[in-house]
Amino acid sequence: YLSYLGYYVFFFFLIISINIPAKLTSIENHAFYKCNNLTSITIPNTVTQIGHGCFKNCSKLTEGIIEDGAKMLYMSEQAFELSPVEYIYLGRNIKDHEKNTFEIKGSTLFQSLSNIDFGPEVTEMPYFSECRNILKMFIPDNIMTLSSVVDCENLETVIIGNGVENIGNYYFSGCVNLKNLYLGNSLKSIGSISAKNLINI
Repeated sequence: YLSYLGYYVFFFFLIISINIPAKLTSIENHAFYKCNNLTSITIPNTVTQIGHGCFKNCSKLTEGIIEDGAKMLYMSEQAFELSPVEYIYLGRNIKDHEKNTFEIKGSTLFQSLSNIDFGPEVTEMPYFSECRNILKMFIPDNIMTLSSVVDCENLETVIIGNGVENIGNYYFSGCVNLKNLYLGNSLKSIGSISAKNLINI
């Protein structure tokens, strides 16, 4: 069975959609680079490795679905670079190959991202920075580790579920329009919040 997609395997192909086999485990660097008719991609839960620039410069790619699963996904932070992804469904925990975290950076890598949903297997939230199109963020009860959300200047509402026990210092630094912060029932400690325009908490 097919378990691996190699470097540049579909480079500049005219594919509109693709059904990635359920037994696939690895998608290498630039596998779908410049697939300019591709609008959506679904990553099965068997995939554990996604390389650098895998979906880079796919000019119509607006949706990325990472299926629910218990296995960690190691994906380059640059996997969707320069693609206009507006929606992500994150169905499992994710880390960059080269570090122990994952950052969703809106200024350069996820410039169009406006909505993200977390599946029931996710326990660790990625970092968010400069995601200027995200207005509201819902963090479900299954997420236990909250990461910082910084410089998301149009973010207005954050709803934190009952899994989070601690919020560190400056977790919403630079979120200048954050007005509503709803906290879960399990919260034990909260650090300095830099969002000075909060109305409801």
